Amino acid sequence: MSSAGLMALAGCASKGAAPVPGPSTALAPGPSSAVLPLVDRADLRWTDLGTSTTQPFAAVDIVSRTYVVSSTPDFRGVVVRRRSDDAVVARHDVDRAEYVPVFADIAGNELVVVDEDAETNGDGVKSPARPYVYDLLTGRSTRLSDIASAPAPSAFGRQATVTDDGRYFYSASVDRPGNRDSNCVAMLDLHTLRGSLVECAGDGENESDGYYLGAGEDGATWVHVRGPTMESCRTGRGVTRSTLVPVGPAGGCATLGTASVGGWSVWSATDKPAGTPVPTVRLFAARGADVVRLGDVNGVALTACGAYAYWRTEDPGTHGIQVRRWKPGSSTVEIAYRVNDQPNASAGRQLVFGGCADGILSVLSFVADASTSTYTVQVLALEP
Repeated sequence: MSSAGLMALAGCASKGAAPVPGPSTALAPGPSSAVLPLVDRADLRWTDLGTSTTQPFAAVDIVSRTYVVSSTPDFRGVVVRRRSDDAVVARHDVDRAEYVPVFADIAGNELVVVDEDAETNGDGVKSPARPYVYDLLTGRSTRLSDIASAPAPSAFGRQATVTDDGRYFYSASVDRPGNRDSNCVAMLDLHTLRGSLVECAGDGENESDGYYLGAGEDGATWVHVRGPTMESCRTGRGVTRSTLVPVGPAGGCATLGTASVGGWSVWSATDKPAGTPVPTVRLFAARGADVVRLGDVNGVALTACGAYAYWRTEDPGTHGIQVRRWKPGSSTVEIAYRVNDQPNASAGRQLVFGGCADGILSVLSFVADASTSTYTVQVLALEP
């Protein structure tokens, strides 16, 4: 299950309709409660999988029990190695100069890699993403565009996740009057290579589904947008197994990031006016009428992996960055990983979720080199 941890809240282009009201103050249902206390888990077992040098946030890395998936040295491809003997079992290379790999996720012996248009050709048009499916046992590769039942992907290849049972959820684009971009969520069964639509936005001219699509319990979660920009009105949606579910308050407009775990919805939200920068926002979890406050999260840097919801945040005391996690039923929030560097500084560190496979969480730790505009990235894996 791959995550959209790199993304920040950003507006999307207006399509000409009248704006709808900005986010409401309906952040969470029920009465407010105290934020759960923190416990530092310095005993957790993190595996260091090495370092490399990359252009800003170009790396693709994910770890499963069997494989390590990582970017090639030139970041124009993806290599899959077997963990037991480090043997290369598959390699993906981009086949168009203007595309770069931006997403990789794995389920058992099935791999999905997505190339996205980096808009380097200067034509001002972002073409649809190009997903590929690899069978790591047979070596067979299949382009999504060659699967007749698979809905066409949108231009945003990062908006995707793969479940451990072998379903690839992605942002799809189905043309209809007034709304052409990223307006559906689609699914491809990696075992049968059969695709289907999960949900499409309503008939409103500027309604859209599939923003910040990421990992959910036995499925995926995403943000539904109503209005011309991301600041207009946002609600959380998701699918668990084959059932569509709301994530967060259905009546509000303030949802940002979403996840689901253990029968609980987890979401970030803000009641700040439209257009206000929101690097740190509040995080909630709910099941029915039960609501807990989990503290703060960096925007949409939220995912689910195994039995936990994970998120990135800043330590209000040191201003360092932390990965925190919560398991439904727990009365505490755990600090799973921390660095004391300030995030986003010219020589500071940033933590990004690489993804989740077999309950193993991958985290990419970036350190900037301002003199070369590159990053050194260390890949860490939290084994269950």
